[in-house]
Amino acid sequence: MRMRRIYAGAVNLILCATILFQTVPIDTVSAEKVTKEVYMSEWNAHLADHTNIANLFYGMTDAEDEEGNRLYSDEFIIGFLANVEAEGNTGVVEHIFSRQHAYGFELPSGGSRIRSIYDIDYLLDWPITDGDNDDIGVSRGSCGVSSVQWSYGRRINYLERLKENIGNRWDVTEYDIAETDLEMVLYELEPGRRYYNAVTEAAGDDADAEVYAEAFCDYYFKPKNADLNMSGKGESCKNRRAAAKDLWKIFNSEEMVYKTITFSF
Repeated sequence: MRMRRIYAGAVNLILCATILFQTVPIDTVSAEKVTKEVYMSEWNAHLADHTNIANLFYGMTDAEDEEGNRLYSDEFIIGFLANVEAEGNTGVVEHIFSRQHAYGFELPSGGSRIRSIYDIDYLLDWPITDGDNDDIGVSRGSCGVSSVQWSYGRRINYLERLKENIGNRWDVTEYDIAETDLEMVLYELEPGRRYYNAVTEAAGDDADAEVYAEAFCDYYFKPKNADLNMSGKGESCKNRRAAAKDLWKIFNSEEMVYKTITFSF
């Protein structure tokens, strides 16, 4: 497992820096792009296909306390990511609001993905209470945004962070969104804060990824109630166990596979 982690970190430098999020601006005119097959772990191949969880995974894995100890176990992280894969995509407004063919919904920039400051301001102006329904009878307050589908007041907190991160620019990049999602997650799931406490207390000691997946669904991904008791979602949360089981299998796989990716130099 230790060797796999070292290799994963090396590949991450390539994937996250030059392929997925382009953390370093690239001159698209002079940049040389090379597409080739790269031999990598099955887990890294999975992350290359799921850019909505790659940055969250590495950010949570690298999170440490002041003594240098990891904040989150592998089981905790995989349980969390199983919910992300099932619930949301970075920068995307909740599906019920984005089915343009049914409801005519779109952000000012077009579509359902946040791409500009105008999209952010538009969503910031939406109500955050259950009493404000739109013409399809859905509360705009409940509208979820991005990977965790933040809603109500937490949607506002997320959007304000995103607006601060883009500074004076009008455009919103994939990196801006990835950075903001990770910031928000690390803030809300900081050990000792209520969401972290609710999830870990529900999961109990020595919980596996499947238990954490259900606990995250119950107590974090839709925690509007003040007591954080969302177990009424029932079967929907139990189904997260299967997603976590599959993700855990890939995470621990010793298989090496070829993945076609495009490098930018």
